[in-house]
Amino acid sequence: MKILALHSDFMEYEITKKTSMAEEIPDMTGKDRMEEVLAVFTTVESVDETNPHVVQDASAEISSIARKIDTTHIMLYPYAHLSSDLASPQKAVPILKHLEEELKSMGYTVKRSPFGYYKSFSLKCKGHPLSELSRSILPRVEMEEKAEERLESKFFRFVLVSGEGKDYEVTPHDWKDCPLWKNEGTGLLRTFTRNELEGNPQKKGKPKHIEFMQRLELVDYTPESDVGNMKWYPNGLLMKDLILDYQEMNVARPYGAFKIQNPLLYRTDVPEIRMLMGEFHERDYKIENENLVLRFASDPGAFPYMQKVTFSYRHMPIREYEEAICFRKEQKGELSGLRRVRNFLMTDVHAFCMDINQANEEFLTLSLLCKELMDSIISKNRWVLGWEIVEQFYEDNKDWILQTIKSVGVPSLIKIMKERSHYYTMKNEFQSIEADGVNSQISTVQMDFV
Repeated sequence: MKILALHSDFMEYEITKKTSMAEEIPDMTGKDRMEEVLAVFTTVESVDETNPHVVQDASAEISSIARKIDTTHIMLYPYAHLSSDLASPQKAVPILKHLEEELKSMGYTVKRSPFGYYKSFSLKCKGHPLSELSRSILPRVEMEEKAEERLESKFFRFVLVSGEGKDYEVTPHDWKDCPLWKNEGTGLLRTFTRNELEGNPQKKGKPKHIEFMQRLELVDYTPESDVGNMKWYPNGLLMKDLILDYQEMNVARPYGAFKIQNPLLYRTDVPEIRMLMGEFHERDYKIENENLVLRFASDPGAFPYMQKVTFSYRHMPIREYEEAICFRKEQKGELSGLRRVRNFLMTDVHAFCMDINQANEEFLTLSLLCKELMDSIISKNRWVLGWEIVEQFYEDNKDWILQTIKSVGVPSLIKIMKERSHYYTMKNEFQSIEADGVNSQISTVQMDFV
């Protein structure tokens, strides 16, 4: 199923002609209108005929959009022009009716225009960043079902930690009452915690960094390219090159990493690549009619590369460094300046360790190197640490984790999960707090076990 969701001041339609595929509409008028509405243009595809989850998944996606834009009015509009692989009318109509009833059962006011009629329609799209969104509802596979189950209840415990290593367990309901906030220098962590537990603030107007990047002539949009792909002005390119030079010469090489380079194009029929694609693979850039995908942000080449390198335990920890362009096909409504793009540069350092003790040492070393990078050229003192940790690992290594936070000297929010939802057991995120109160992940150190 394909849907195009438009947040609109109004939508109205009127039947002009009946086709041979038209459903009977004894209880439906030939025209209708809704105000303050999410207009959902819907194409039912042939694959939906045998997909038992299509209505459940489509209603969840539509509801997610409706919640984000704060509307309870939905207009379902059958629309055959979002796909060339259509379901039969005999199958499409029951699916649309079921979708209508499912959304109503979720508390929405829903109207559905009739299937199989030519209609005139009018709407006024609101034009904000989330007012035009598209979704593809794909059949589930076993791997995706398991990933969804893990992510639904991914984080269930939350711990705030001062820069001195003192911990306070909180919940999304009582975090504001934590004694930590009495300490000086916790304002940025409070902002980050609010964003993580309650959501980013919804402010009108474009984000501050877009104004800065354009006024300072650093980066700008490229209408002649795909959305989310930016052009760099000389000032911006100079800054980017200087950051890369600093990162390589002051971080990666002194750390002892050798530099590698891998391709931008990968085969999806290679099991190691397929596993790394994970639950968001619908946002990967695929090459039509080929089992190929553009590089995504999960280091797809590093591990196959190192599997073919000859080394022994005497060489460990062995460290490598790579700079690479990555691609992620974000939805158009999610794109926002430099914060959400479809083409971005990733710099990765990997350390392959012999045991947990060696891994702990490398983790602390890399965390301190990232701290130096943040303090010196990236974010100065406007950053905090976020953590994601598997519960058992947290309990077994709590003293070391708190000591690591104390060594870095920056307050933190730890989010704890029951089990691994990705391939890491623990990671920290160096989060820069921007001028508009939104946080941006700049760097991350994570620990994987194989």
